[in-house]
Amino acid sequence: MRVPLFAPSSGSCPVAEAGGEVIPLADLLDALAEAHQSAGAEGARQDATAMVNRMVDAKLVAQEARAMGIDEIPDVAAGVEAIKRTAAREILKARVTQGVQPDPAEVDRLYKNAVREWKLRSVLFAQEADAKQMVAAVKGGASFDAAARKAVADKKARGGEAPSFVPASQLYAPVAAAASKLKVGGVSAPVKVSEGWAVLKLEAVRYPENATARTNAQLKSLKGQQEKALKKYYDEMARRYAKIDKKLLKSLDFQAPKPGFAAMAKDQRVVATVEGSTPITVADLAAALEKQFYHGIESAIREKKLNRQVEPTLDALVSPKLVAAESARQGIPETAEYKGRVSSAVDSFLFGAFVQRVLLPDIKVAEADARKYYDQHKKDFTYPAFLKVESIGFATSKDAQAAAEKLRAGTDFKWLNANADGKLPDDKATEAPPSMPIAVSAMKPAFAKAMQGAKRGDSRVFTATEGQHYAVHVIDEIPAREQPYEEARESIMQKLFGEAVTKSIQDWIGKLRKAHPVQVFLVRIGS
Repeated sequence: MRVPLFAPSSGSCPVAEAGGEVIPLADLLDALAEAHQSAGAEGARQDATAMVNRMVDAKLVAQEARAMGIDEIPDVAAGVEAIKRTAAREILKARVTQGVQPDPAEVDRLYKNAVREWKLRSVLFAQEADAKQMVAAVKGGASFDAAARKAVADKKARGGEAPSFVPASQLYAPVAAAASKLKVGGVSAPVKVSEGWAVLKLEAVRYPENATARTNAQLKSLKGQQEKALKKYYDEMARRYAKIDKKLLKSLDFQAPKPGFAAMAKDQRVVATVEGSTPITVADLAAALEKQFYHGIESAIREKKLNRQVEPTLDALVSPKLVAAESARQGIPETAEYKGRVSSAVDSFLFGAFVQRVLLPDIKVAEADARKYYDQHKKDFTYPAFLKVESIGFATSKDAQAAAEKLRAGTDFKWLNANADGKLPDDKATEAPPSMPIAVSAMKPAFAKAMQGAKRGDSRVFTATEGQHYAVHVIDEIPAREQPYEEARESIMQKLFGEAVTKSIQDWIGKLRKAHPVQVFLVRIGS
């Protein structure tokens, strides 16, 4: 049968069945979207079957983990619950923010702030008093141009030339700050800059079109509007479901010597309740506070850090309970979207838990195996050869060749570098070989070819580009050498361990596929 790929009605269509559990098309599409964010449709067509088989394997291993009771281990069970909470929260957030649009006025403001360009006339003074005198003259009725010409003529200032448009990113920060406060035609107070004091006149402002900046402004505004919508909805949930004992909350002092933190950690007074959930006690709040201070609660108490965290910590305890209550009211846990997200995420999580608790404890790499691998792959454990060179750049190959011949004849490098004819200025020798030791294996092809077989004391000519030719003198040569086993051991152990883990997983999956019925229905994605 053929089904439309992205139609809502196709989501439940099975693409595979593993151990009696169906993997629907919606789960596959979610997995492909995550794995191929930038690969496009062609990548999805190529990887779809492989992805289905990985999902089948994860499903079988997750079933085995449940059969072993791994999902009931406290930290694993907590991880599964966290996955469920996250799925419900993300679906609820999507519902709340659906249809939220950027604020056009805010987009316009953000866009203009991003692309604004100023045409500024500026005059730079050495003395602040002279700058203030010019500003006073302009305020008194003198034209900016006339006051600037006079200051320049009196040799108190320089500048004042006709300006061009400049974006804020290219202006010295204090100048940009001063310009942002001016209206067209306005003149600034003296602005302190690195070379003295500047007086500015804003001649014009423009906002050139920039598609990227406009998109960024829209996205930033959209994010802000979504955050506002979420905050408003959260406040409504808090009013609907939560009750805070504000009097009790205000009275709590976790830093006080009496009754002391240890006593409050046992305090069962209820500080907050959320509909459909267990109440939050003072003891719960104390436990959550203690988790935040890894260096001990005592130091936090001494440094008076504890009480300021009480309200944010309570909010962090209340928040997931609010989401759970609202998710239940909206029936989110019963939706196909929620079940699909949770199913695939839990399968992946239990797969990892199975590997950690069942496979890894039995996997060991013997020292003899690591040594054997080293002996069989010694060529892979070699430190590369290095060359340390010094060079002189020339505009012509002829001059570089002449310099190389002089170096071979014994001419001192430093003397030749100071006196060679046709030498490139330092700022023009942009392709000079690095002066630090460089691995032969990391050399650019043209340079590696020029230096092939070079030994200490050799001189070669290297042509980087037209107009850049270098006489290269080899100061030192560090030959390639074998890496001792003791230095290679850790990386070998990691490699062999990883291979053993992969083989163990594949062996288990092979057994599970034989023991449980598996069917892959997917033939292809696309026409």
